Amino acid sequence: MIKSHMLLRASLAYCLVAGFGLVSLGTQAQTLSEELTVPDEKTVGYDIPAGGRALKLTLKPGSGKKIVSSQIQSQDDGDAVAWQADSNNASGTNHVYNIAPVFSSRHWVHIQGTYSTTGSGTGSGSLPRFDAYAPAVDIDIQTFSVSFPDHPEKNEDVSAGVIAPGGSLVTLKLAQKFEVKNVKLEATTGGSRIKLYRNADKTGLLSLPYNLQQNEKDLTLYAEYSVPAPTDTQALEKVTLKMSGDTDVGTTTDTVTLLPVEILDKDKKRVAELKVAKMAETGVLSGSGSSATLDISKDSDRFYIRIPSAASIGTASVTVATVENPDSNYNDAATEIDFQVEGSDLITKSLLLVADDVDDGHQVDNIADNAKNDRTFKVQLGGKFKVESVKIGSGANGLSHQLNLKMPVPVKKTVDVRVVILRDKAQSAGGVPIVSVASVNGFWKIAQERYAQVGVKVNVVSVEVKDPPSGVDLTDGMLTLSTSSDGRPLAQEARSLITALGTKGDSSDIHVFYVNRIQTGTGFSGGWATAEYWHLNTDPDYTYNIFIEYNNSMASSAGITWQGYAAAHELGHLLTNAGHEDSSGSYPVWHLMHGSGLSTNGIMGSRRLKISNQAAIHGNSHAY
Repeated sequence: MIKSHMLLRASLAYCLVAGFGLVSLGTQAQTLSEELTVPDEKTVGYDIPAGGRALKLTLKPGSGKKIVSSQIQSQDDGDAVAWQADSNNASGTNHVYNIAPVFSSRHWVHIQGTYSTTGSGTGSGSLPRFDAYAPAVDIDIQTFSVSFPDHPEKNEDVSAGVIAPGGSLVTLKLAQKFEVKNVKLEATTGGSRIKLYRNADKTGLLSLPYNLQQNEKDLTLYAEYSVPAPTDTQALEKVTLKMSGDTDVGTTTDTVTLLPVEILDKDKKRVAELKVAKMAETGVLSGSGSSATLDISKDSDRFYIRIPSAASIGTASVTVATVENPDSNYNDAATEIDFQVEGSDLITKSLLLVADDVDDGHQVDNIADNAKNDRTFKVQLGGKFKVESVKIGSGANGLSHQLNLKMPVPVKKTVDVRVVILRDKAQSAGGVPIVSVASVNGFWKIAQERYAQVGVKVNVVSVEVKDPPSGVDLTDGMLTLSTSSDGRPLAQEARSLITALGTKGDSSDIHVFYVNRIQTGTGFSGGWATAEYWHLNTDPDYTYNIFIEYNNSMASSAGITWQGYAAAHELGHLLTNAGHEDSSGSYPVWHLMHGSGLSTNGIMGSRRLKISNQAAIHGNSHAY
């Protein structure tokens, strides 16, 4: 018989279930059984549906023959799934070999044995030998031909490839044992979206249906499939290229329904990239502290995974993870999520990507982090959200289909900062850094997590430890920022610091100075930013600088978190060029730009940026 050839499609927003996306909605039998009569026959082939099946090969003696012994000579060793002899082979009339469910055309086996003629006895001479070959033929994501040593029929497999936007190589191989007289390539539903070329430069277009010539036993084609635009809600369910025609052994064709796995945005439109959640819309967060409620369904950065027109397949789930983050500590472990029926589709509940362990660990629906149906996933800008597999069915009876669908979480803008840590006095006089470099790097890691919400990478260009320059005296325990409580104008000590270790008169970069305390008027400030909206009129040469205080009371866990929020907060003044209030009034306590002290109280802490902040930050000249 002639095996069918499937053209598979895949893109960032489109991936197909099973071996990069194929699920057959046909037979659901769990075991494929084939028989070989030895020594009269040598070869049999399995046509594995895309969902994978367990295989059973039965060797039966020919008329007047008896199998004396058999054993596996060689087989594919590409993974842990292997052929095994049945324990009853030694005494049984037939010899049976089994393999657990397979999904790949690699799983071939070569069995060799001896036989005798019935009634002749075994005698003392050598028994005649037989060979049996069984290749697994399926619709696989890679082209593959089974090669048996010393066997005249080298190419036992029929293989196909993946069609991706822009074209992909597809190799169609006809098994040599078949005497093909008239084979035709034709596309079924959706065929107008498929083009086949003889050459990679898109020349030699084949007009479908195409009648293969007699000498085209090995045919290499380049396939192109036009993927619907992301706004196109019309999902193409069947994309099949099949071979049919008259042969000496009959004709079979397979029609397979392809189920695209889609990643959708809040409006359930297909997307090409994902975002880190802000959790800043009304109703997303409510309550306080560890008892706060997170309602993902109200977050504008939520997303879904959907298999359209798949409700009829019954129970299904998807396994996801985050991968390829710049810092591997942000790779979130694989989590299984159940699909739900929505009309004719299968779809997950709304999901969120988050920037840190606090947001990731907060329970939604009383489900622990990384437990089944956990709906939040930690990620970094530059990392990827991955759909690893889809399982049809549940428990031990479910069939898992591997995918490789990765959705990027891109950096939209980058902001550079340069950090200077002051010593309390000159190093030659026994001065020590106000804070360690390692601690400061930790603070800015927290700040980077805040800005991931708006797609901005905060790039810490340098962290340097410096002596106080001339005109700066920290031995009194503080830096005098201003003699006025509103911080304007800057005092000479603050100006001297910027002049010596920053860039006076040049606002094109951002410097951050760590000092022991910051005095403004008769009080103190935990941090200060010389933003244009506040300082341009009084201190035009000293804008785009930040001062942050650090002392031993800030060495606790809460203090460390506060330092990270403070770094992000002061940077926010520069990048939004605004203060603590907007036209809607005071920011809520969970907002990063909250003005009455930064809260470090878990998921409700001062750690959020608004959509309006994103627009302002992206428009700032320091965001490139």
